[in-house]
Amino acid sequence: MDIKSIIRTSAIIYADETSTVSTKTIQRKFIEAVYIDNNNGQLVITELLTEIEKKFNLSFSIEETTEIINKADVSFFDIQHNGKNVENIIVKLSENRFQYLKNKEITNDFEKFTKEFTSVCIDCKLTDNQIKDILFKYLYELLNTNIQLYLNILKPSNQQHNFTIDSSKFDDKEIWIINEFLSWNNPEKNIALFKIISYCIEYALVANHSSGDTTYLASLRNKQFYLDNNILYRALGINGDNRKQRTIVFLKKCRESGQKLIISKYSKKEFVDTIDYHINQLKKLPFGRINPRLFSKYCVSPSFYEFYHYWRNGRITYGFDSFHAFVLSEYDSLLKFYKIDEDYKIPFDENNPEINAEIENYKNEIQALKSYGFENSHRFDAQNCYLIEKKRNDNNRNIQDTKYYLITTDQKLKKWDDSHSKNQSITLLPSHWMGLLLKYYSRTDDDFKSFVSFLKLKQHEDLIDEYNLQVILSGISEITEDFKRQDTVMERMVERKFAGIIDSKNPIATREGAKKFAKEIIEDELDSTKKVYQEELKNISDKYQGEINTISEVHQEELNNISQKYEFDKEQLQIENKRKIDELFAKEQQKRITERYDSVCLEIKKINKMKHNALIRAEEDFKTDKFKFLILPVAIFLVLLVCVIIFSWDKMEKITYIFSMVTVGLTYTYIAIYGKSFDPTEYFNAIKEKNIKKAFQEFMVDLNDLKEYEELKIELKNEIDAFQNFE
Repeated sequence: MDIKSIIRTSAIIYADETSTVSTKTIQRKFIEAVYIDNNNGQLVITELLTEIEKKFNLSFSIEETTEIINKADVSFFDIQHNGKNVENIIVKLSENRFQYLKNKEITNDFEKFTKEFTSVCIDCKLTDNQIKDILFKYLYELLNTNIQLYLNILKPSNQQHNFTIDSSKFDDKEIWIINEFLSWNNPEKNIALFKIISYCIEYALVANHSSGDTTYLASLRNKQFYLDNNILYRALGINGDNRKQRTIVFLKKCRESGQKLIISKYSKKEFVDTIDYHINQLKKLPFGRINPRLFSKYCVSPSFYEFYHYWRNGRITYGFDSFHAFVLSEYDSLLKFYKIDEDYKIPFDENNPEINAEIENYKNEIQALKSYGFENSHRFDAQNCYLIEKKRNDNNRNIQDTKYYLITTDQKLKKWDDSHSKNQSITLLPSHWMGLLLKYYSRTDDDFKSFVSFLKLKQHEDLIDEYNLQVILSGISEITEDFKRQDTVMERMVERKFAGIIDSKNPIATREGAKKFAKEIIEDELDSTKKVYQEELKNISDKYQGEINTISEVHQEELNNISQKYEFDKEQLQIENKRKIDELFAKEQQKRITERYDSVCLEIKKINKMKHNALIRAEEDFKTDKFKFLILPVAIFLVLLVCVIIFSWDKMEKITYIFSMVTVGLTYTYIAIYGKSFDPTEYFNAIKEKNIKKAFQEFMVDLNDLKEYEELKIELKNEIDAFQNFE
């Protein structure tokens, strides 16, 4: 079936939009689609079945088809009985039903969105038909992939499949057009795309004779999703804000629909190890202030280094330890907010040689398919996949049986899994599960937008990889921390295609090459400025010299006046230029001081807030400690009270004597050890100070830093006041 037939059919299936419909209703809509396609021509039952088989590759029996038609609303079909033989029944849509569906088809016509997109895409530089062909080519690949995916989810087979779109089928320009179309902010377009993908689910339900939505809905709940490291990176914003937002929507939808979110010990270790690795890479080469926007300009995918420089930009304190603590704090907040559990229980012996050999085999297969990345990363993938297999314990024949999945955005890992798994795949891409969730649960425009964003194709090669860009920018930042100049230097490097600068085997040489290149560009810029200034002086000089030469000796007085005027104008120009330069530098210095002052105020406010929270925590802990302290005298009192009730006075005299001796003994022991008697006030003050110190450590409150910031704030405020008074 071609793409236009698929779009037409999806429009008909969703003519009466509801979140859930029965399988029989979906079958009826496939029947209706046949009549829309043949302009409502009459068909006998056998002809109808032939058309369904030809158009949709679906086999309906005569009995179920007649049952569907007879049980439909009386206003849907016109039926003519031609004899007693059911095969001779002549059927077509009623005129009202035909016109209704025909109008819905026009309303949901996807071509109108391609035309509208062409009119708003200023940079596309292609004709309407060219853009339409590109988008329909993508939709064809998308639908074929998703139909196979959902067929396999409902009824897994042992055949090998590939459920991801191969971006190599599209060139760079086509990928750019497709991703721009998907990013285009048009809610109606997003819903139309979702309807087309939902068609794949409906098709799979009918093709597999599923019992319908009730069973299917139940099978979607109570799954346990283990999150891959790439999901964590996206959710924390390390791979950019856009990916963060759509991943957050995905996690939120999973929680709302009853999925349990988990991080395995392997994903946690991979996350911590990769964070440490990237920070160590940053530590290797010194750098100044770097424009973080250059990463998104020259690297297609947002990176860890871009994330770091956005975090550092405008901060007074930006040590790597602080950044490391920030990332782990964000990770903890993510787990707490979305109720994500960490799982350290492993259902197999990690020291078993046979199991390790099997995992190693998985790792080698994944590494061979990916052909890039680090060996440890492939091993973490293999361990996670093996973990899911053991968690399932062979309960993976269909979606109802299967409880555990690994959620990942790694297309290569998904490809390996599709060829590896015999029944239900181990891995799920967020886009695949979002398609199911949005089909059967409540949906908003933001949900549709997030779903569509998952459909974007991965673009081909970056201009430069993220690490080499970090190395180059570290060299440039040594020469200039001005963001505009950094951008200028990078543009010149790109023009030269980084010739003679990048040495992939020697980052230090790359950095020095970038530093040297930046120095040359800045010097050229200064030379150009100097030449312009000299040219301006020369023009003034030539202007007055020409006037002088044209005046005769008779006009000596006028000559002297002109000469004096020339010297005066020259001097005034030099004074004005110096004033402007001084003013520019002063404003720049004032701006930097003001920015620094604002940053210091922000840090003081942040520390004071943490201090306030820490003091609240310390007070709560102090109340708990006081309560614990009071338990002992209360307990002694209760024991003595019970003894008084139970025992006679003769026995109580001995108990009282023993208790007094113990009390006196403990008192003298305390004095012997500490050289002073026990003072409750001093004891409680010490406990309170201890709790405050502990709370400050927990909330990372440093009073010395606060004092330094307060002093720096006063100093910067005085400098700002001095600038204002000067003005």
